[in-house]
Amino acid sequence: MGAVYEAFDERLHTTVALKQTLVNDPQLLKAFEREARLLARLRHPALTVVSDYFSDEGGHFLVMQYISGDDFARLLQQRGQPFDLETVLDWADQLLRALMYLHAQQPPIIHRDIKPQNIKLSDTNEVILLDFGLAKVWH
Repeated sequence: MGAVYEAFDERLHTTVALKQTLVNDPQLLKAFEREARLLARLRHPALTVVSDYFSDEGGHFLVMQYISGDDFARLLQQRGQPFDLETVLDWADQLLRALMYLHAQQPPIIHRDIKPQNIKLSDTNEVILLDFGLAKVWH
């Protein structure tokens, strides 16, 4: 349905993540815009900062803070064995703090797609929750 690219913002002179959606279904485009608006107002260390979204002939794009590192699925595949309990508990605490922040919003935000591919570990060992395409605001 899309791709994420490392890009350079020429106006701000910074590296960004550029998320492109390749679908033109009106319902999916609404979800894409909803994701952009939702993330733009959130500020938490475990969430990426969204700075813009736009559409052009190449598709629909979300401009986000670039986070270097690998997702949990790739990390586990590279390691070939489970991580130690202390490390996993630290990561779980970080993820749970992010979920508590999301659920404390008014109205609460429910992610709905937590999986290893949507959790990234930054180069500074911080857990980052990604992909809010299925997120819902709980009314």
